[in-house]
Amino acid sequence: MAKSPKVCNGNLIPVVNLKRKISEKRTYMALWVEDQDGKNERCLLLTPTEWSRESTVVLPAFSLVKGRLYPMTIHKRSLLICRVVYNGADAVLCLTAKRLARYEARARKNPEDIPVKGLVADLLD
Repeated sequence: MAKSPKVCNGNLIPVVNLKRKISEKRTYMALWVEDQDGKNERCLLLTPTEWSRESTVVLPAFSLVKGRLYPMTIHKRSLLICRVVYNGADAVLCLTAKRLARYEARARKNPEDIPVKGLVADLLD
């Protein structure tokens, strides 16, 4: 049996939708993120389909803090990039402000599905 990922910023964690309505997915992907300045920590909830369709990029070897949202402009398109870990592999997720708002709204609507950080993980993030 595979070990479940630790709940901390940047770890993409599958969670069960506890109070599922007919039109909602059975599972979500939870992702704790924070702004570039290290403040405004919050959880995002994506569906597995949304995760599979999100753009990811491979960037040069400069360091990105896991779970931190960095603004970036690519071909006049404003994006937020975030280093995430899923199934032990690193990826850099590219989000538009509109998608970020959708994932934040879903998390606010489904607080029972948000994985809780342990005290140590919360202090170190």
